[in-house]
Amino acid sequence: MNTIKKHIGEGFGRGELYAALAYDSTDQFGGMCIKQVRFNPTSGATVIIIGDSSTALSYTAGTPLFSMYATNAGTRSTNAEPFYVKSTLTGPGGYGGRSRFHTYSNVASGSNVMALKSHMEFGDSGTNSGLAAAFCAELVMPNANTGSGGVYCVLELEYVAGGSSLVTAGGLTGNHASFIRATNSGDADGDFDDNGFYAVVSGLTAGADHLLSLTSQTLRCGIGTSTRYMVLSQTQDGLGLGTSGTPQVVTYNGTKPLSVYTTCASTNGSTSYEPVTFHNTLTGAGQVGGRTLCYMTTNVALGGWSNALKAQVVYGASGRTAGLGSALCVEMTMSAGTSSGTYAPLEIELNMGASGVTGTATSLMYLSINDAAATTFDTSGYLFNLQGLTAASGKCFQVNTAAAATHALRIIIGSTPYYIMLTDTGA
Repeated sequence: MNTIKKHIGEGFGRGELYAALAYDSTDQFGGMCIKQVRFNPTSGATVIIIGDSSTALSYTAGTPLFSMYATNAGTRSTNAEPFYVKSTLTGPGGYGGRSRFHTYSNVASGSNVMALKSHMEFGDSGTNSGLAAAFCAELVMPNANTGSGGVYCVLELEYVAGGSSLVTAGGLTGNHASFIRATNSGDADGDFDDNGFYAVVSGLTAGADHLLSLTSQTLRCGIGTSTRYMVLSQTQDGLGLGTSGTPQVVTYNGTKPLSVYTTCASTNGSTSYEPVTFHNTLTGAGQVGGRTLCYMTTNVALGGWSNALKAQVVYGASGRTAGLGSALCVEMTMSAGTSSGTYAPLEIELNMGASGVTGTATSLMYLSINDAAATTFDTSGYLFNLQGLTAASGKCFQVNTAAAATHALRIIIGSTPYYIMLTDTGA
């Protein structure tokens, strides 16, 4: 390549400078070779202008307006940065300070349109001993806060909807929008499926009222002006809050590990409203269980009450049930296949260990009438209400004409033991 040498001083004609800059790769000199360009513009003036808003410079795909290829053979830990832009804001109340890439389209674009693309590629021999990322966003806060607050984030994502949205209903089957779109592709995409993570967060210390909760079960998020918590399950394909070896540590302060509050204004009288549903289908012959397990264990002397499961219905001053209201409904549906086995809608099982004792009063069932109007139940209530039986010989309910009782079953009412008379002779 031939290099144009010209001393630019007094008497240098404007036309000569224009002629020198007008050379291109087709000229006999092979274009200009400039080692360094420095600018000392007038304050407030644009330094480099390529076209303008009314007269844009047209270009074709595959031929960029600005192209730079650089190589760096350095092996030191200092960052290699072929393109460096530093903007310093000195005016109080100023905003922006960013480098802006603005892509505008008023036509039906193709399958890939974006304002900025950050691309990092590893060759077959390329590797990384630290952290590699196609895009790095970093926010450095001051050592001392001398401002008046504000909102700070490492990455801001903003979706601006126009007057009429292009997004259609139908979820992912139609036109859709999202804050983040992540795609796994390439010849070895299965490796990422097997070993990759959707996100990796480091530098957090678990603790009460921390971004990461005390037992690392939730991450604190802000939705609008409300604080919400993203649940982090410890179980794959399920919701796991703690494990048997590492249980979730909870200090009672009114906040429960799992809390659901709902309200329903429906007046549908034929379909049950069920805020939580556990539907389990057993398909393996010989399997046992199938239940929803509520397990409470303790090795200390507890207080006034303890339960593994509690069902409670509260009727307000105007509340009532037109039909049957119960705090716990236990229902079993029999079929032609239940020709053998033992069945009961309610199983009550008290396990007495080898060293177990009965305490002050132990029973298979504890029934109590409470609150100020307990005497009303005394007057008109029943011990239990059994429906669907017909008195007949040989039936579950039958007239007893046998002699005196041969056995008794001890119960307690109040603090007094009583005995239900029984006979080993049928009607």
